[in-house]
Amino acid sequence: MADTKTAEEVIETLGASGKYDYSYFIQSGKSMEDLIINRALTGKLREYVIKTVKSPLEKAIIMAAWLIEKKVGKITRENTIRVETHGVLDIRDWFFEHYILEGKKKLFEAVFVIWAFEEEHDSHYREIGNLIMEQVFKKVGEGNWPLRVKHFTQGNCWRDNGNTDSK
Repeated sequence: MADTKTAEEVIETLGASGKYDYSYFIQSGKSMEDLIINRALTGKLREYVIKTVKSPLEKAIIMAAWLIEKKVGKITRENTIRVETHGVLDIRDWFFEHYILEGKKKLFEAVFVIWAFEEEHDSHYREIGNLIMEQVFKKVGEGNWPLRVKHFTQGNCWRDNGNTDSK
């Protein structure tokens, strides 16, 4: 049987943390089962998302990075020229000084390989990425995009108890 709690009841259940804006759901009278976060994190849909969506996607990302490195070699400052690529490499190095969740390390290593490769050679994807980042920065500046969730950097995947200072 589906959970038919209202959004107000969900907020109460979550301790009214203020972490998320549920005002739309409160005003619309939608139930808990209408929230994507609930549907994707519980029951059979959770298993479906993990096994049918995330796992193949992670494998494809890792394979793509392996193919890139097989053909062009490891991406380093010495074999790249773009300032954006060097920025990605700096972010990668900083990230892996802090990220300690071994089960996802290969995935994130692959993400950085693909990101650096695209920054270095493909102006279309580089500019699209820049446009997207500009919009994120705008949202952050407006206070509509939280920079981090404190419990993430204090959990079992991040070293230094929340130290997110970049170099």
